[in-house]
Amino acid sequence: MYRAKRSGTGMIELAPEQILALAFCRRRLREPYGLLLRFDRSLGRAMPHLGPPIVGQARLAWWREQIRSSPGSGAPDPVLDGLGGMIGTHPAARAGLAALVDGWEALVADPELSGDRLLEFAKARGGSLFRVACIISGGEAGEPADRAGTLWALVDFARHCSDRDLAAHALALAGAFGGAPRELPRALRPFAILAHFADRDAAGGLERMPRPGSPRRIAQAWKFSFGLA
Repeated sequence: MYRAKRSGTGMIELAPEQILALAFCRRRLREPYGLLLRFDRSLGRAMPHLGPPIVGQARLAWWREQIRSSPGSGAPDPVLDGLGGMIGTHPAARAGLAALVDGWEALVADPELSGDRLLEFAKARGGSLFRVACIISGGEAGEPADRAGTLWALVDFARHCSDRDLAAHALALAGAFGGAPRELPRALRPFAILAHFADRDAAGGLERMPRPGSPRRIAQAWKFSFGLA
């Protein structure tokens, strides 16, 4: 689960759909949004694919400590190096990033989350990610960010979950957040597009999820961006 690759610069690579979504981003926000998404993928990479949960918890504890200690120039990870300036400009983002780490830790402790606990994970991960995006865009981080982020995290969990029943359950929970992407402000267009992808996937079910970066995805992004979907 979440075996993100690193680029030639040593920085975690973005997923194809994230690259596509960022193409619809305002220029000044493209870099900070990309760093946010890379941070989330770096946390996912800390998941213990083999071995006890304490391995993943130790990795996440390292990320949490780095966020608390105000990362900046010369940080031990290129994502942290980039995040340093962003956190300094937006102090409230620090708490959001820490909450994002907490969300991943809940999944490390119990990879077979269900019911309320699965929703708590999705809100902590996705809601925190979308809220931090709101903060650095200069907007209000409110309920729309929580709803859209939770929707996205539930469907992303389902896409990467090897337990088909649990994945189907996550999609069923995501159905309660239908329409959430359109509640987000325009400055969060890339995140709204990611949530729109999740909304469509939740409606279509596990067997109809399109391949990341496929022509169908590109069409969905354009239609949503122009209000045609």
